[in-house]
Amino acid sequence: CIYLVTRIMSDGNLFREAVGVTLQHWPSFQIAVSNGMGGPNVQAKIEWMCDSIVELFVMNEKVGIQTDELLDYVNQVIDNEFDTIIEDGSEEMVCSNLVAYFHQICSGNKQFVIDKLNSLKHIK
Repeated sequence: CIYLVTRIMSDGNLFREAVGVTLQHWPSFQIAVSNGMGGPNVQAKIEWMCDSIVELFVMNEKVGIQTDELLDYVNQVIDNEFDTIIEDGSEEMVCSNLVAYFHQICSGNKQFVIDKLNSLKHIK
């Protein structure tokens, strides 16, 4: 998937968008953010978190990222940067979706991811 990762990064950064949209539509995370978790620089932290998730996938694309590995990373970031622990089960679904999006993009099925993101964007 090395060639595909390079293509992902140059092709409108679809995976980065998928990460951002997913976090933006994650109710438990958004509740924490709206309640001031993350402090005054919360938007910069969210942007950094999105970029670091993408970087994690790119750096590990040869061995792949499993949902449980991403879950550990996301939980650590949310705890350290947003002083929050999310334990409602949604964090596993979010990580599972991100892993699936990455695999779909690497498989050339960008339209699947685009359709999923568009459906999320229509949810208010």
